Amino acid sequence: MPLFDPYIPVRYVRALTGLIESVAPGDLAAILKGAALCAADMDESSQHLTIQQVDRLIQVAMQVLEREDIGFEWGMLLGLDSHGALSPMFRNARTLGELLHVAAFYHHLVTPVFRARMQRGELQSEYIVHPAAGMSAGTLYQLMETQAVSLFLGISSVLGYVSDVKIHVSMRRPAHIARYHALSRESFHFHVGGVPKVRVVVPTSLLDRPLRQSRMAAPVDRTGLVAAVQQVRPTREIGGWIKLLLSEVEGAQLTRADFAAMLNVCPRTVTRMLASEGINLRQLANDIRYRRAAHLLDTTAQPVEAIAARLGYGSSSAFIGAFQKVAGVTPGEFRMQMGKRSSFDQS
Repeated sequence: MPLFDPYIPVRYVRALTGLIESVAPGDLAAILKGAALCAADMDESSQHLTIQQVDRLIQVAMQVLEREDIGFEWGMLLGLDSHGALSPMFRNARTLGELLHVAAFYHHLVTPVFRARMQRGELQSEYIVHPAAGMSAGTLYQLMETQAVSLFLGISSVLGYVSDVKIHVSMRRPAHIARYHALSRESFHFHVGGVPKVRVVVPTSLLDRPLRQSRMAAPVDRTGLVAAVQQVRPTREIGGWIKLLLSEVEGAQLTRADFAAMLNVCPRTVTRMLASEGINLRQLANDIRYRRAAHLLDTTAQPVEAIAARLGYGSSSAFIGAFQKVAGVTPGEFRMQMGKRSSFDQS
């Protein structure tokens, strides 16, 4: 899985600014200014925005509007016809399997910030979307909600029903879960664990059933498709992406081999790519793990055993030893110093 320069096509960002304007018409200019953007950045001539620009826009919008469901609402606006030159290809798909295969193969044209892959199994199959660029955690989870809702609406529009479609989102259940239940109480599942991702799970028997497309598709825009491909440029900068995954993974400790497998390169290549950015993976992983541990100890009452499990340690004693090596005190002593000691902690 090669990584690409991280950006989001402006056609999607215009949908977001349109949403902001519909919710709070008087706030759009201030939100754009707060994100160091202007109306001209949303013009047709602006082909895309960087993930840093979109990150700022989302964070400022959430703060000004005091809403946590921006990603959900954004996803509600993105259907099969929202993807430029790719939309006719989606509309031309004859089966769900073909549609998901095309979506996975060309997902980096939808946005290089995420990548997708299709796994076909004997009984059930999965379409998996995962981050492919560095960004803030807040923006990551908003965009994951956007992906989940958009995928659900797109699949349900061509299937005509949703009872067999299950969408698993690797994040805590959002406060606006009722919005998801209004779409489908049985389809959406939120749970923490592993690397952040969105998984669409469907029975394999559904993949080869003919789709009932709502209308005939327009001819594929080959010129537009070629132009979209030419805009996407591979990058060898993987530091931001690795920092994001190390910071957000739950219940596991990612290794050089894990990242190499995700990138489809050898482990030594990962080391060389990070070295070119001045990053040592082991030191980075240890630093992030310690900061996460200190934050959880300071801001939550979770038992040491639970924190150890969240950080991917095989036992609480292994976590205590690793933490003490860096901090000079045990997790329990650290928590006492912070005045946040949990009644469950014995370390």
